[in-house]
Amino acid sequence: MDTPVPPAPSVMCDRVPGRGAMVATVLLLCAAAGFADGSEELADYEPSPEAVRLLADFERYYHETILGTPTPERVAADTERWLERAEALADDPPAQHYLLAWIEFEAFNQLWWSAGEGAHLPRAHDHIRRFAELKVAFAAGYALYGAIVGQMIAVNPLNVVGYAGTAGQVTETALELDPANQLARLNYGIGLLNTPPAFGGDPERAVAEMRTAYAGGDLGTRATVGVWLAIAYAKLGRTDEAVRVVEEVIGLASGFAPALATAEALERGIEPLEYWRQIRAARR
Repeated sequence: MDTPVPPAPSVMCDRVPGRGAMVATVLLLCAAAGFADGSEELADYEPSPEAVRLLADFERYYHETILGTPTPERVAADTERWLERAEALADDPPAQHYLLAWIEFEAFNQLWWSAGEGAHLPRAHDHIRRFAELKVAFAAGYALYGAIVGQMIAVNPLNVVGYAGTAGQVTETALELDPANQLARLNYGIGLLNTPPAFGGDPERAVAEMRTAYAGGDLGTRATVGVWLAIAYAKLGRTDEAVRVVEEVIGLASGFAPALATAEALERGIEPLEYWRQIRAARR
């Protein structure tokens, strides 16, 4: 089953000045290492018909609502409703924990802009960890796991000690299961972008990875990849290309907060991620 992969708009390896390069370097080196001694055989897996329907329903909701600008109250109410619906998947634990993690992570991503994300990220991490413990071959789950632990590091760079190895391993697992997985490609590209060249970083290769991921797939992930591609172009000084891509993203999802903020940053001549931080700080 080609399950849509939720995006991770706030996975910022360089959110904390001075520490981002270390975080991205560890993530990239862990991914490159291969983890040959830590890999385990994964069982074949297909989500149940009920899970397929519910995941498709959440994807439609995501496209209609999360890519827009719902109020924090709307996000909170909708999150509770979706968590209740996920209870119907008790007979399909991998799909249930994947969906619960996705619901919590998207609530975190949306509420991050208003500095009201609460405990959604830890809950997302708990559910995706339980998914991984089931050891099933489901690329979307491992890609989401990589995004969540990457965000755990971005929120608190001291978490790099406990989570960097996991981030690299699950990203590699996702790519082994599905080399075209957009979210896993994006996470790898972010590492290449933010890691110093002396430690294996390569901004041009990061752009290539992101352009490949941006070429197709579901709307939510494509919009997120597009924002990061614009950020990569801006970091390389290719502002015209950055503006072109972010305008394309806004055309796909006119209310997508990361795209709107990135467009404003480019117009004002401010580094996009720094501008994102300014927006959040102003809303605290």
